[in-house]
Amino acid sequence: DLLSSAPSYSALINAGDASVTQINAMVSPQVTPMPTPQMVPPTLPVWTGSTNFQNKNATLLPGYLYPNNVTLSSSSLTLTPGTYVFGANVKFSGNSTLIASGANSANPIVIYIEGTWDSGGCNIVNTSNDPSALQLYGTDTCTSILLGGTASSYLAVYARNATLSLQGNGTLDGSFVGKVVNASGNGGVTYDSRVSNIVVIPYLWVVSTYERL
Repeated sequence: DLLSSAPSYSALINAGDASVTQINAMVSPQVTPMPTPQMVPPTLPVWTGSTNFQNKNATLLPGYLYPNNVTLSSSSLTLTPGTYVFGANVKFSGNSTLIASGANSANPIVIYIEGTWDSGGCNIVNTSNDPSALQLYGTDTCTSILLGGTASSYLAVYARNATLSLQGNGTLDGSFVGKVVNASGNGGVTYDSRVSNIVVIPYLWVVSTYERL
């Protein structure tokens, strides 16, 4: 019959508590899933300055496309409210710190990532402690986002085509949405209901597979 021949879909849902529940559902072949809109960043003027920061404190201005790799080593980088588009790869290392300063839910910092994002060697400090004030979006070309550090990070991450990795002993408060999610270390993810005000972030943390290493 139609039901027995229907494909089976599974999803993992974390509604903010310590448990992760797996749901298996049979879907009729006649059901057409709703299309997902493409994640396309806005068109911004191109930044032509340096994006390589070593042993210094620096600030990146919003409202630009940063076409080259952004690297931060043993440094502090401050972002302010507005939109950033990173057109290549972003890598933070050497006990660096990324500071999201002056943002709130009404005036957030919005980051689009077209390449890869690696902040495994970096603490992310959101001065508002409101995850809706710091939003990371992986575009459809983004394949990997790695978050690490030892402190609590307040942010919302949405990258439907990317592998998301959480490592280290820090915690992520907000939401963490991707194609595949890997977690290692003693950290974890806590859903924060304040991200439900962001239209593109689903209310629940939904991923195709979840692996704890």
